Amino acid sequence: MTKIRQKIWVDGQIPQSGIEIPTYMRQYFNKSTNGSHGVLNYVGFHLTNSELNIMLPKNSEWSNSVSVDVINILIDSLKDNRDSKSGDSETVSGITTNDLFSVVEWLIQDFRSNGIFAINQTQWNKRKGKINWETTIRKATPFVQDNNLVLINLFRKKRISELDEVSKIHAFVMQQIADQFGILFHGFSFKSRLTPIDLNDTVKLKRVLNKTFTMTNIRREKMLILNLLKYLDLIDSKQFELSIVTMEFHVLFEKSFKFFIGDQEELHTPAAIPKARWSLELPGREPIIAKNKQIPDALVIRHGQKCQYLDIYDSKYYDLTYYKNINQSSKIFNAPADWYSVGKQFFYEYSYNRLAISNKLEQGENYFVFPWPVGIKKMLPAGHVDIIVGDGQSRHIQLLLVDPIELLRVFATRNVS
Repeated sequence: MTKIRQKIWVDGQIPQSGIEIPTYMRQYFNKSTNGSHGVLNYVGFHLTNSELNIMLPKNSEWSNSVSVDVINILIDSLKDNRDSKSGDSETVSGITTNDLFSVVEWLIQDFRSNGIFAINQTQWNKRKGKINWETTIRKATPFVQDNNLVLINLFRKKRISELDEVSKIHAFVMQQIADQFGILFHGFSFKSRLTPIDLNDTVKLKRVLNKTFTMTNIRREKMLILNLLKYLDLIDSKQFELSIVTMEFHVLFEKSFKFFIGDQEELHTPAAIPKARWSLELPGREPIIAKNKQIPDALVIRHGQKCQYLDIYDSKYYDLTYYKNINQSSKIFNAPADWYSVGKQFFYEYSYNRLAISNKLEQGENYFVFPWPVGIKKMLPAGHVDIIVGDGQSRHIQLLLVDPIELLRVFATRNVS
């Protein structure tokens, strides 16, 4: 496998001092008002010229490299959640891949399931294989023994696999994929033992593939040949870059946290979560009825000694590095979340109808959850938001930190029985 260099970037942050953004990476950065490139706005991977650009989630630590384990966890999560939606069922994960990534992914999955392409042929003989009675009756001459017809020669058929030119093309494409792109597919490796071929002679190779395509009616073989042709077309057009990225990592952060904390779907019943009802009455028009729906991220019942408590969680995929680098002598700081987010979270607690669930359900804790490279599968307390309401009582939102990579690690087990 070709030695791959790593270059690390962090979502929501500008490049480190002295680091220039390569031309092919500029598409992932916001542009500032003066036209220069600002902060990174993606999570994912971009592989080109033996250089793997790793775009880590917000608040990740800057480093020279990340482990293969982290690469596998992050890329598997991106590949497996391409159609994920947020809790409002409107925002999708927005995970995109380029054409070469899709073709390489298909070819690796097919290879792992079926191996190298081989031509299947039928071989007729009289010793090995399954008896073919139709051919035996048509060709063999029986003799009579004790008033019974006896067949001595039984015709048998056996399917055998042979490697041909398509097999060589397939083998050396897979060897090239393993060498250049294997790091993004759990270190996929393959070394062909067949006679080498020149993958640069695409005209000849495409002619061989197209001829075989017209001769087979097997769906897998047709799909394989089509993807080999796509691969050769892309390589022929000098497309050697692989990418899988998302601008909407907050969707994956939310979904993985809901699984991690054990969100209870039955607590999201409309009977317990009221909607704001609008009646808009314009002059000369019938009233227009509309509603605002509340969508808390995660609701969990916590069991105490004497009663049960409702805990409310809201995941906040926000950049907190401002506070890590801030001048502590300053007395005025910007809040991590705006008033809309704070007011909405307090209102979840205020408006939730606990009696719709149980007359023994008490109000528990209210939480904001932020990403942070904690390094363990635990949440760390990080302060609180307080407000004094009209009755003079104080209300609180507790702040928690959780590692997004560890969330993805746990989330990956959701379909494992």
